Amino acid sequence: MPESESRPSRAPRRGGDQRRLPLAVLAVTQLLCAVIAVISLNYLAAAHPRTWDLSRDRGFTLSPQTRRLLQSGLLRERSPRPRIIAAVRKSFPHYARLHALLGEYRRLSDGRLEVEFVDPIRNPDRTLEIADAYDHVFTEDIMIIDARRAGPPASGQDASPPDAHVRFLPVSRLLVHRSDARGRRRLIGFQDEDYLTSSLLSALEGQSRAFYFLADKSQIQDAGEDTPWSFLAETLRGQNVALTPLRLSDVDAIPADAQGVALVAPRYDLDPREEAILRDYWDRPRSALLVLLDPAHRPRRIHAFLREHGVTPRDDRILSVQDGRRRSNVRAVFTHGAQLNRINRDLSGMSTVFEGGTSSLGVREASDDLVTRGIFPIALLEVGEGFWGETRYAAEEVPVFNPREDFPPPLFLAAGVIKGNERIDRLAARSSRLVVLSNVAFLDRDNRHVEQLDFVRNAANWLIGREELIGIGPRPIRKYKLNLVPAQVEFVNRLNLVFLPAALLLAGLMVWNARRS
Repeated sequence: MPESESRPSRAPRRGGDQRRLPLAVLAVTQLLCAVIAVISLNYLAAAHPRTWDLSRDRGFTLSPQTRRLLQSGLLRERSPRPRIIAAVRKSFPHYARLHALLGEYRRLSDGRLEVEFVDPIRNPDRTLEIADAYDHVFTEDIMIIDARRAGPPASGQDASPPDAHVRFLPVSRLLVHRSDARGRRRLIGFQDEDYLTSSLLSALEGQSRAFYFLADKSQIQDAGEDTPWSFLAETLRGQNVALTPLRLSDVDAIPADAQGVALVAPRYDLDPREEAILRDYWDRPRSALLVLLDPAHRPRRIHAFLREHGVTPRDDRILSVQDGRRRSNVRAVFTHGAQLNRINRDLSGMSTVFEGGTSSLGVREASDDLVTRGIFPIALLEVGEGFWGETRYAAEEVPVFNPREDFPPPLFLAAGVIKGNERIDRLAARSSRLVVLSNVAFLDRDNRHVEQLDFVRNAANWLIGREELIGIGPRPIRKYKLNLVPAQVEFVNRLNLVFLPAALLLAGLMVWNARRS
């Protein structure tokens, strides 16, 4: 029998044809759903943009202080809307970073801040318009912050001249450079948010807040760059507070425009006339005092003034003994704020270390005699465990805690004082405020910590009644250079150009083979 006749003939597979139609419908449906999903995601992303910072230290997230400024009444009640004009070349190496940063400012302000990018090379006509409008010649990449009002200021608003609400910020100031061993300058970081936020605040408020520094009573290094004086002045300048030297011996009263008075490391005591001038200022409505004490000096009248307000500077040194050695670097924790403690709103529970000599402060919180006088002291920084207030600190031998002479925990090294009743709205505007810190060594370049910088910023904002801007400030972003030997560079190149593409190709072949079988 022929072989063809021995094999049964195959019947047509009608079932396969019947299954193809549902598979085609399913494929079209899946494709349609994918298109709808992509369109929906694009619509949601455009209507509700969100960003995620996946870096370990969240270095690309705007600080709470910047966020509060962008949501504050300074922007919300402004008309017309403030604007930032970034005259930056697109060929600038960090153009993409600035574009993303300003876009985040605009997003967080809910559109109340306008942002415009202009390339001076590609858009010469628009650049000439801006140059004529602001009477400025573009010689470098620059950002212009314009927060001028449309008409005359209303009652209670800032009466600064219009030009006081315009700031010019060169882009070169946003970059941090350092010279290497060969004398070549290289980029090591960015401080763009810090300068941009301070410039925006300065433009919104106009004239700087006047904070007078009693120069003839203070002992602080002010010669050269990056000194304690320049550091403190620059820190306050970032909050639109101008620290202006003032000699009590040359005046009969604190100027009327004073938003606050600073006593930094007072070495010389007040005489009766100078004490009367200071007390006269303190009796004004909404006065503010910032006192940074040097434990090495004990001006009697200044300490007596502080004791009257519930803060007693003690004649001791905060220290501990570890492995038979004296330890004077004080570990402290920002206190959890009560209702009146707004300075530590974002810092509460965080720890810091104060170098140098530090004395303790006695803080009489909720004392009946002070409450009846309308004085409310608040502890701001509490010393950590293992420390005590040593009264025989000048002795050379290793100290031992003596409960009859020394001060046991809890110990405090910073306090705030409110004079007046801030819980009643009609009286809150007349209350006065005081901040005391029993350490000045943190102003030195080698002893600074970022959380102490935030504390000074928050204290300044609290003293001048700007609580809505209290928070952790911007952090500079450091750029690190990874040095690799030629063999390591060759391995990285092979990994990127050969091994990774080969691994992806192999994975694709395995998937294709599995689906084919």
